[in-house]
Amino acid sequence: MTDPIRVYSAHKDHDELIKLGIRCNTAEKTENKICIDQKLTKKDRNELLTIYFCGDNNSIQIHGNELPVGSISFMGNDSSVRIYRENDVNINVFLYDRSNLYIEKSFSIFGLFASIYSNTTLRIRENCLIANDVKIWTFDHHAIIDLKTMKQRNFPQDVDIGPHVWIGESSQILKGTRIEVGSIISAGAIVRGLIPSRELWGGNPARRVRRHMSWTPSHPTNTYDLNVMLASMPDDQSNWSRFKERLKKLLSRRSAARQRP
Repeated sequence: MTDPIRVYSAHKDHDELIKLGIRCNTAEKTENKICIDQKLTKKDRNELLTIYFCGDNNSIQIHGNELPVGSISFMGNDSSVRIYRENDVNINVFLYDRSNLYIEKSFSIFGLFASIYSNTTLRIRENCLIANDVKIWTFDHHAIIDLKTMKQRNFPQDVDIGPHVWIGESSQILKGTRIEVGSIISAGAIVRGLIPSRELWGGNPARRVRRHMSWTPSHPTNTYDLNVMLASMPDDQSNWSRFKERLKKLLSRRSAARQRP
């Protein structure tokens, strides 16, 4: 059985990578690897993705039929990126020592800037929608010192974006944030901490606007997108199961009304 992933050396395989649409800038390092799904096809545009390697022993895996658009910069050593692309993925990402970026099969990522510090992970799970100019950090860029104790008070933390999450334009997601399944972050929000599932949050700092909310990409919604949304929701609460049944019945009545002469 043929391995669906082909491994390229960022140091040696420049010409082959350019043919695929990847411009690779690297110092004289030998252990940086780019692993690409063999199903990937080259588009007409040149150099869709730029990858910078400033350190060594870094790796990137790209799965799907197309490349992400934008840039990925490895600023240190021993970091990894894994991206599954089915729809738009437009990113500008910086990774430091021993950091990780995992993007699962998303609905679309239109414009993400992310800075992922040493020993932290940014994970974006399946079927997420991320609008333009969204920024995510796993650290604060500078140390904050308590002058009474002379100890640092802020440290890097992972960020986890759950399945079927919609993050609105110009939002900022700060270190330590976990957004659970099906929730919505409104445009311009600044978010930190735990966002429970199926809730709408907005503002600076972000606060809960409403419970029992989720989203579909179609507007007005359609049967297919509603079913996709419902399939992403866990049946861990009896009241949520009842809500799904009511929603299905409402959709059925709406469809029947449209078919009447």
